[in-house]
Amino acid sequence: MAQDLNTFYTTATQRGFSRDYQARVSSLCINGQSLTEQDLVYIKNVSIPNKKAAITTVRYFGADFHSTGTRDFGDSKNWTLTFYTDQVMYLKRWFEERLNEIASNVSIGNTTGDRLNVNPVPGTDSYAVLDIVDDNLSTVIYYKLNGLFVVDVPGVSYDMAGAGKAQEFKVTLGYQYWDVTDNASGIIPYQQNGGGLLGTLNAITGTINAVGNLAKSTRSAIKSIRGK
Repeated sequence: MAQDLNTFYTTATQRGFSRDYQARVSSLCINGQSLTEQDLVYIKNVSIPNKKAAITTVRYFGADFHSTGTRDFGDSKNWTLTFYTDQVMYLKRWFEERLNEIASNVSIGNTTGDRLNVNPVPGTDSYAVLDIVDDNLSTVIYYKLNGLFVVDVPGVSYDMAGAGKAQEFKVTLGYQYWDVTDNASGIIPYQQNGGGLLGTLNAITGTINAVGNLAKSTRSAIKSIRGK
């Protein structure tokens, strides 16, 4: 099928467009402490985590040859969330407490005795779940960031001559790795072009177009035979 207006329209009706507000952080837990849905609605900006590969370059006869090496999980030390600041500073204090738990220079009391850091290497009780939703607010896929920890909780600036704008603060988080999961069928496998549901839809569209073209050819042949 040629890449034309019809192709764009057909593909767009099958796949739709992801809009800039169609993401939700549905869970956020650090050191076993969780934010509630009432807390998470204060999130203003969030981004899907990325991956990248390490590149090794070898020069030979003046030419550079590139070889892909190990992969990493992109900005795993710099994943940011922007929150609206609540008046009682609950959210900001919550992140400060989580940061203090992993980077404190004093003993922290707990049920098993005192120790300096709760989780120097975050465990399975530290994670975030990011949902990508459709127009019906149904989760299409979700990303789970495992081994979540707080990197930076910045201050908040105030201006006595301000116009009353809602305050915001941006938290920098880190994580160990992430998985992406289909809401219906588990971990998404790597798919070549034409795989999965979209591949099936495209195949059906291609079949319909082929049948249409065959019908046109048949009509043209009949006209030729009739001399009309």
